[in-house]
Amino acid sequence: MTERAATRLRRRLDRVRRVFELASILRQPIGSAEIVAYYDQCFDAYTKHHSAEGAVHMALNPDGRFDPDGFYGQARRVEALWAQAAPPGDVLELAFGKGLNLAYLVPRWPGVRFAGLDLTPRHVAHARSQPELAQVALAEGDFQALPYGAASFDLVFCVEAFCHATDVPRALAEQARVLRPGGKLVLFDGYRTRSLEAMSEDEALAVTLVEKAMAADAFQQIDVFIRQAAAAGLALASQENLDSAVMPNLKRLDRLTRTFLLVPAFARSLLAKRPPMRGRNLVAGCLMPLTVGVGLHSYRQLVFTTQADGATPMG
Repeated sequence: MTERAATRLRRRLDRVRRVFELASILRQPIGSAEIVAYYDQCFDAYTKHHSAEGAVHMALNPDGRFDPDGFYGQARRVEALWAQAAPPGDVLELAFGKGLNLAYLVPRWPGVRFAGLDLTPRHVAHARSQPELAQVALAEGDFQALPYGAASFDLVFCVEAFCHATDVPRALAEQARVLRPGGKLVLFDGYRTRSLEAMSEDEALAVTLVEKAMAADAFQQIDVFIRQAAAAGLALASQENLDSAVMPNLKRLDRLTRTFLLVPAFARSLLAKRPPMRGRNLVAGCLMPLTVGVGLHSYRQLVFTTQADGATPMG
């Protein structure tokens, strides 16, 4: 990190520190109850401040300008994997949120059998209320213990939720178990690019605060995660860095949070009236543009295949 970037990060941390008690965020245990609370408390805020379309993930805007149409970018990338060949028979979305990705894909691919799993009851109820998803098998559950038989799906995908895994090897083993030979696991998520020990004190603090504020105990470190996937029988077929594509969305969130945090006393008084997990989301909005911008976090698309597909692990 350059000296200029380090100074900017330090100033941003000072701004967050004037509004939030950082120690309480850092010591917050994150398990399934906290993850559900985060998405439940942020349900309306996501619609109001992030995506009226119903996305609970980042927009992909490769042209450098924010456009809400980018919220469909991940779903388009998923369908691009099969658009030039025969589509899969059975597709599962893990952590489908409000159902935006499935609502996009289902009408476009009537011959595909779609299913969805989400940990948050409010998400499941909301998705079930959508007419487009009436024929989709939506279930409430944990992707670390899937309620499906072995070899049930040709493709499994997950957008910005695998970071919530509390037992990564178990989660990966479950995805490998339900995939058919030659099946694909497609992940879009933020990852650490190196260990906390390899970061400065301010870098490690910013990285940890972003992750905790987003109800993740810790993002996976990209190289470690790929090795864990290989151990579960999943070979990396492709990896794409999408940092520049999510940056317009991150900058938009940055502008919103900077305005809110401009007067610390006023911000604290407003936050006192909000559920705690919703308020902490502002920490991620304030810091993540910097952690991604300087390469501490990276947004990637990873495509894994079952080993029987003949792919070889990549570093």
